[in-house]
Amino acid sequence: MYIKCGDMDKARQVLDELFVRDVVVWSALIAGYAQVAQGDKALDCFDQMQYEGVSGNAVTFMAVLKACGVLGAIQKGEQIHDKIMELGLLQQSLALGNALADMYIKCGQVRKARQVLEDLPLRDEISWNILIAGYIEQGQDHKALNCLKQMEIEGLAPDPATFTCVLKACGSLGAVEQGKQIHDEIIRQGLLEKDVVLGTSLMDMYVKCGLFDRAQEVIEHLQGRDIISWSSLLAGYADSGDGENALNCFNEMQCRGLIPDAAAFSCMLNACAYSGLVKEAQALFTIMKTKFDIDPELRHYVSLIDLFGHFGHLDKATEVIQKLPDAELAAAWASLLALCQVWGNLNIGRWAFEHSIQKKE
Repeated sequence: MYIKCGDMDKARQVLDELFVRDVVVWSALIAGYAQVAQGDKALDCFDQMQYEGVSGNAVTFMAVLKACGVLGAIQKGEQIHDKIMELGLLQQSLALGNALADMYIKCGQVRKARQVLEDLPLRDEISWNILIAGYIEQGQDHKALNCLKQMEIEGLAPDPATFTCVLKACGSLGAVEQGKQIHDEIIRQGLLEKDVVLGTSLMDMYVKCGLFDRAQEVIEHLQGRDIISWSSLLAGYADSGDGENALNCFNEMQCRGLIPDAAAFSCMLNACAYSGLVKEAQALFTIMKTKFDIDPELRHYVSLIDLFGHFGHLDKATEVIQKLPDAELAAAWASLLALCQVWGNLNIGRWAFEHSIQKKE
């Protein structure tokens, strides 16, 4: 009960008071610590269990491997791997094999994870999802897509988690044709209306490939479309320097009853900066607080300073800097000084230099 409630101190106290502590009790405690990301305590429990002469089973090792992944404790993970091989457990438990591969992925060892999975007597969707996610994490998107092909050759059907990962790879590679094929399969399985995360990944793929019309179509079909979905579209318009469409999207989002958050405003200010929409950026910065009660963060100030500086409005950039908290002023004044050099503004440049020196002192 205590473990399910996340009260690991109480759970440990109960275990310490038991006269007999078997592998089931120890495994539950180790898994509990791993679940709440207290990997060091999980490994301490495992060492104590062994000291008391209690042998671990597949469930124990799965929990310990999770703890190793949390900590990035590759050496301990390799020791557990050796013990698992010694006991011949990999041939008996696919879940344990997946946990071992996941540990190697979390420790940045994708090649070892692949070897583990290839040595298993069989693999399931979870096995391939672990490997695909690992390749994407390492920026090896081509290998992630190759895994999808191999998975299908083995007769395994990709699930929403698989599609979510490979769509990210398609977006990074600009592999829009493969992305469209995946889109068709998602539609065929009726997944788009059921899974907002998957829908957002699909939309993000189209955004990264520059197909904003397709991205807009996807967002229209999402049942639970939220601010994250719209912010992804806003970010795409911003990155492409399309401030006008970003503004249209921003307004449409509000018409749908969604309230923009700090991330959405950050995307909008960047879009305005890329497109030179100075007045629009000023208006957005103002309504953040007056209409939506959002306190501007450093990223919002920086976007506005960059916008003003890029288009030579150094006086306005100065006004924004003066609103910053003291901790951020030194870097801001140094940035303004660089902008003054670009525009040859000696007066503000001298003032920025003096302030940057004062803040460093």
